[in-house]
Amino acid sequence: MPPDSKRSRDGTKSDTEKSSSGKLSSSRSSSSGSSPSRSSKSLGHDNFLKSHAGYLRSPIISLSITLSLSPLTSSLIFTLIFITLHLFLPLFLVPHVSAFITLFIPIQNTINAILLEKKGKKSDSPQWALYWIIYCLLGWMRGYVGLWAPNTRGIYEIARSGILVVVGGPWFGREGLRPDLRIPSKKLSSGNKKASEREEHRRQKR
Repeated sequence: MPPDSKRSRDGTKSDTEKSSSGKLSSSRSSSSGSSPSRSSKSLGHDNFLKSHAGYLRSPIISLSITLSLSPLTSSLIFTLIFITLHLFLPLFLVPHVSAFITLFIPIQNTINAILLEKKGKKSDSPQWALYWIIYCLLGWMRGYVGLWAPNTRGIYEIARSGILVVVGGPWFGREGLRPDLRIPSKKLSSGNKKASEREEHRRQKR
């Protein structure tokens, strides 16, 4: 074998090794960059389920595990079932079916918010106060529609349930209006450590 051919082969091997190592490093960096975003999204979904799903939290989680779906997709499936029940059930059953979402879950979430406020923690109590005001207003309007426009009761019931689901959704909660509150515990602990270190340095300087 001539020496020139050996050198060329050695050069091609080193080039291929460099290119493969570069691809591996880029893939590792991309995976490390995407993992915190995925963890923050999963943390946000978990917080939303805890604060707004109520007794539907465990069915949503079990459905997402069995079908390997995201919690958001499972929540949308339950929402579609809720809408189809409004469309196909008899009119006298619609308020009773709507109460499972628009009455029982908000009561549970309101009690949880009150308990958190008693413990000195921040909660979604302003959202639930606004929710119950709108709930009472829509209840008065339901009586008005039943008396003066009974032919539009079906449309009104669907609109009422949709308004209450939107007002009581997680997008009007603390973490929905302020996404910067969804910070992982590791970042919080590191921030607290840095703040304590700065205070110690200031005390030593004094």
